[in-house]
Formats: sequence, C-alpha cells, structure tokens
Amino acid sequence: MSSVVALLALGVGILTFAPEASAAIGDLTQKPGTAGCISEDGTGGACADGTALDQPRSVTVSPDGTSAYVASFNSDAVAVFDRDAATGALTQKPGTAGCISEDGTGGACANGVALNGAVSVTVSPDGTSAYVASFNSDAVAVYDRDAATGELTQKPPTASCIAEIAVPGGACADGIALNGARSVTVSPDGKNVYVTSLDSHAVAVFDRDPTTGALTQKPGTAGCVSESGTGGACADGMALDGALSVVVSLDGASAYVASEVSDAVAVFDRITAAGELTQKVGTAACISEDGTGGACANGVALDRPSSLTVSPDGRSAYATSWNSDAVAIFDRETDTKVDGSAKAKKKQKQKGKKIVVEAKVKAEENLTAKASGKVKVKQKSYKLKPQTKGVASGNKKTLKLKPKKSMDAKKIAKALRRGKKATAKLEVKLTDEAGNQKTAKPKVKLKR
Repeated sequence: MSSVVALLALGVGILTFAPEASAAIGDLTQKPGTAGCISEDGTGGACADGTALDQPRSVTVSPDGTSAYVASFNSDAVAVFDRDAATGALTQKPGTAGCISEDGTGGACANGVALNGAVSVTVSPDGTSAYVASFNSDAVAVYDRDAATGELTQKPPTASCIAEIAVPGGACADGIALNGARSVTVSPDGKNVYVTSLDSHAVAVFDRDPTTGALTQKPGTAGCVSESGTGGACADGMALDGALSVVVSLDGASAYVASEVSDAVAVFDRITAAGELTQKVGTAACISEDGTGGACANGVALDRPSSLTVSPDGRSAYATSWNSDAVAIFDRETDTKVDGSAKAKKKQKQKGKKIVVEAKVKAEENLTAKASGKVKVKQKSYKLKPQTKGVASGNKKTLKLKPKKSMDAKKIAKALRRGKKATAKLEVKLTDEAGNQKTAKPKVKLKR
C-alpha cells in the first residue's frame, strides 16, 4: 500500500490504509519481463530475442489488430509479428515468415528487394496490402498481406516495387520523386498511396488497385509535387525541402507534409475521386517557422518538423519538431456541408395497379443517396421498399420507391380509384465521402 497510518483511540490500535491509485483510462504500463519488449539481441535478457530489428524506424498495426510490422533501417528489412488481440502481446513469426530483408539476412529472413534503408511501413485499410518506403533504395516496396495469417509476400517483378533508380535485375518499375523515400501512407479510401522523399524534396502520388494492391504512379505532373517542379516532371510546390512525413486526413479531403529543411508543414487539397494533390494557394499552402518570406503563414515550434498526424474527428493536426523539442498544435477546418439536394414533385400520378413514388437527387460532390418512406391512406400505412444509389458529382438520379408488398400496391391503387387520399412521406439521406449526412423529407400526394 502507498501509505500506512497508525491511529490510537481509547487504547485500541487502529490501522487504516490509504487506497492505491487505480489506473486511469489512457495510462500506460509496460508489460512485465520479456513481454515488455523485443530487441535485436534480447537486451541482456530484458527483452525477447528478435530478428531484423537493427535501428527500427517505424511500426504499424494492421487494421484488424492481429499483426504488427516494423521497418528497420540497418537491417534493411521489415519484421513481422503476430499480435494477441486479447492481451496486445507481440510474437515474431517463426523462421523466414518473421522478416523480409534485402539480402535474406543469412537465411534468417525471406529474400526481398528495395528494402535498403527501410524506414516506414504501412498497411492498407482493407488489410490486404503493405508498403515499405526505403531511403537507400529510393523506392517503395509492395507486399500482399494474408488477412488470415498476417504474412507478407512481396509481389513479383516488376510489381514488387517502384524505384527512382533502377534496381539490379529489373525488379522495380520506374518511378520519379523517390530519391530518399522517407514516409509512406495509404489514403483512407484505399485508392491512393503517397510517399515523401527527403532528397527529391517531394511527395509522390500513386494509384492503388483496390483488388490487387498494385501501385501505378500517376502520369505526368500529377505523379508528384516537388519544391522545384523537378524540371517539369512534377507539379511545382512550396515548403517541401526535405519532405519527411506525409499524412492524409480521415475524411480523405486533405494531405499534409512535414518538411525538415523548409521548417514547415505543407498543405494540400486531395481530389477524392482521383486522389490527386493540389497545394493550397497563398499563405494557406504552408505554415513555417519563419513564414518563408511571406510565402507561408507564420508558425512556431516548427524547426525541423519530423512527424505529422490528424485527429480522427479531423478537427486537429499535430507535428513534432526535432530542433524545437516540441509538438506543434493546429486547428483544422472541416467541411460538414453536403453539396447536393433531394426533391420530389408534390403531386405524382399513378397508373393502373402500380404505385411508384419518385425522388430526384442532384449531386455537386460524390454522394450516396438512400430513400425510404411510407404511404398513408386514412389510418393505414404501407411501407415503401428503400432504394440506394451512388450519385457522381455533377450528376442527377431518380430514386423510384415501390411498396414492399405487391398486395399493398393493389390496396393503395384501389383506394385511389375510390377517390381516397393517399400521401407518401419520404426520407432521403445524402451521404458524402467524408460521412457527412443531409436529410430531406418531402411529402407527395398520390393521384390517379
């Protein structure tokens, strides 16, 4: 116990014990013994013994929580661990399943390619792919992930990697703006992969095949944004000197790059349909330690920013800075407006025994429209079968609702023939790609 207090009352000795402080939500406690760490050499028995963990630089957990992966710079490898979902304990997979390295590590790991200076690892949101940015290989390596076991298998040439400089044996596809690849991330919708490159002073942009996980760098200047435009090969950007870390907001609408030489955070709009990046204009394009001569907004604690993250609610961003010994805190503007509308004609004619109630949707951004409702005749209500449609930006679509039961359609039609009033009450929910919703509730009078 944390303290013992002895009290004497009326000659009777009384002992009272102050209660131990209970753990609060968010507290961290390292696991005891060798469960608390895994190291390259076991750390004199303090940790469990691992492989391919010389200078680990990045760790990630799979979306399903069953696996963990570590990119190790000096090992030129990615290490693979099983994670106990109940306890969080890590166990490195046995044999060559436990790591993939540039040279196989004397048979301890599976042989890989484009892993020289592995520095960043990420797993796709669907859990079927993993990607490693390798600083010395000037490349991003591509893996299939077995969702059942968590094992990684590098794709065959030339799908196995994309590199700035040709890899011996032609294993990689040619890429651009990958010199000193430093960080890799997958967009929340799984459609794109982004890689920052320290020596290219750039962020490279890739399309991801959602079925296979394969990467293809976007053509032309859409394939990268760099500090200098890279001789016309990339789009011209700002505050990207020494691009170190990249993150995409969970709504998929924004991307941010921490640049250690620019002492800045660069800000991009992401076109969600295509995944292209467009840097914001004016001082909204970046926030830097000194304002970059008026090109960026003025910031503080941004001397050599090294890492970025965005909060799940999208309202905040955070950047760590090496030389500032600090974490910089930013508010992020969020767009909760749904750009679209749903309407229905107030009076709709019905023919014969068929009952069809229509709602028209107009979209100014990619939307999902879901319509439901019911038809009321006097005191009776008849449910309409819900309908869902995707509506692309700039398009219009009509949702046609019919009674769930064919017998209900006949009853409504019969009531109309007899001159009874029938009113449809609809609910149309419009949902954008960020999950924001807008609801319309039109009423429709049915008539013959």
